Amino acid sequence: MASNVYISGTGCLSPCGSTPEAVLQALVQPPEFTGAAGLGRLEQEVCFGCLPDFSDVIAGFVSPLKRRKMSRLSRMAVAAAGLSLHDAVLGDKNERCGVILGTGFGSTSQSVLFYQDMAASGFTRANPGLFPETVPNSPAGQVSLTFGLRGPNTTICQQSLSSELALMTAFDFIRDGKLDQVLVIGLEEMSGGLLSGLWSCGVLQKRPQSLVHIPLGQRMLVGEGAYGLVLESEDSLQKRGHSPLARLASVHTAGAARWPAAYHDIGTAVASVVRGTDLHRVDCVIPSASFIASVDRSHVEHLAGALPREIPMLLPEYHTGAVLGAGLLKQVLGVALLGQEEFKARELGSAIPVTYGELYPRSYGPVSTIFTSAVTAGGGCASTVIQRVN
Repeated sequence: MASNVYISGTGCLSPCGSTPEAVLQALVQPPEFTGAAGLGRLEQEVCFGCLPDFSDVIAGFVSPLKRRKMSRLSRMAVAAAGLSLHDAVLGDKNERCGVILGTGFGSTSQSVLFYQDMAASGFTRANPGLFPETVPNSPAGQVSLTFGLRGPNTTICQQSLSSELALMTAFDFIRDGKLDQVLVIGLEEMSGGLLSGLWSCGVLQKRPQSLVHIPLGQRMLVGEGAYGLVLESEDSLQKRGHSPLARLASVHTAGAARWPAAYHDIGTAVASVVRGTDLHRVDCVIPSASFIASVDRSHVEHLAGALPREIPMLLPEYHTGAVLGAGLLKQVLGVALLGQEEFKARELGSAIPVTYGELYPRSYGPVSTIFTSAVTAGGGCASTVIQRVN
């Protein structure tokens, strides 16, 4: 028998801060970001937003000795996981909790370290200790080891749909009664190697001198982040006497990331995920954003064709940068939004502006049902519906 799926905890590491409320508060202001340590001059010119120092966050969950053996991406995952589990008030009675992680590119900074060492030392003298953390599923393993989560553990890599596909997998586990608790992590890091590669492929634009104007064009501006959700069944919540933050009503996906990495048939992809969704109760929309004008405008226009045009819309990635595999930003922000009595937004049916002062011109009251959607290169799309718990 299908079970209701609830969100009992969230975690947030973003360029705006380590709480969803920090992201909400920052949305109406132009971002002020500094380059991350270790990025070269070119990379700092094309990276929109990097995480501030989060060493204080992770220090509460893992010892310095263990942290030194982790890649930066694993440390991001562990920090987001710790925040999520703490928010869900899950102590040491979560051994059967599963871990599903989504990332578009994995630990590219660790891969750079490994291959730089190989080039410097020779193939026969490469440091084998660097290799394990180059594997994309290493962060999920570190999360399980750190917090003693012995349920199913897997990692999904599907460009900008990585988080949504991880969320769909966890959703199915709980809805079908196979698990009571699943920790879902969506994350992406910006590294010199990744940004140089994306720049060489011609998919990035340079960061403008002033971010007062939203730089919509033909290429992306990317950022990094790590976000977590604890999904839980109704039975599990009742047994431990915990109240959920929200209900995850549905997760739909259509297509997947494919090559060539061109955005085509956006309308078809969006229509596929909204077709099976009950949209009558939706009263807020949070789509993904890429800074590619034709993609973002087409995405929003097709959503406006399926939903009431006057409902409020937020575009958080215009403040963090397109977060690629860290797409749980939208769901984490949605859960926080359900608790707000008032927030700034814009109408779904209005054209996307190019200045921050015009981005969120109106105030809206409380919302009870939030629809999120994401599109990715190659024709994939995903959506979720998050509802307030009465």
